[in-house]
Amino acid sequence: AGGRLLPWRALARVPWTTLLLLGGGFALAAAVQESGLAAWMAGRLSGIGALPPLVQLAAASTVTVAVSALASNSATTAVMLVVLAEAAAPAVRLPVLVAATLAASCDFALPVGTPPNAIVFGSGYVRIPVMARFGAPLDLVAALAAALWCAWAVPLVLGHGA
Repeated sequence: AGGRLLPWRALARVPWTTLLLLGGGFALAAAVQESGLAAWMAGRLSGIGALPPLVQLAAASTVTVAVSALASNSATTAVMLVVLAEAAAPAVRLPVLVAATLAASCDFALPVGTPPNAIVFGSGYVRIPVMARFGAPLDLVAALAAALWCAWAVPLVLGHGA
């Protein structure tokens, strides 16, 4: 009780680039919302609500993983939930939002995708082209897995259809 979770020696070794990367993601989310970009994105994705439910889930997950490659998970989630809440059909809004939330943590292609990606990249042992080559196929698989899981689990657990 009252002990430190992480000793200062370990925290002091975290590269500043990693900290700036994560902080920049939070700033990006705020800027996207304040600038009206989130509303603009929702307008561009407005057709998603007319698609079949499983396609809405797959599209939301895939777009979210793609955005997550460019911004932190928290920034991506903050932006995409606002965008998709407007774009998804009301009957499947909750499953779409849950799928997007899961998908925001599923980028493996670039350092900014997840904190572990940033840490691995910061080590200097893995370069971006290698991350992208192996991570992009994983991104697609993860997006589709999130969509399929939400099509099954959200109606089962939360009682909202997909």
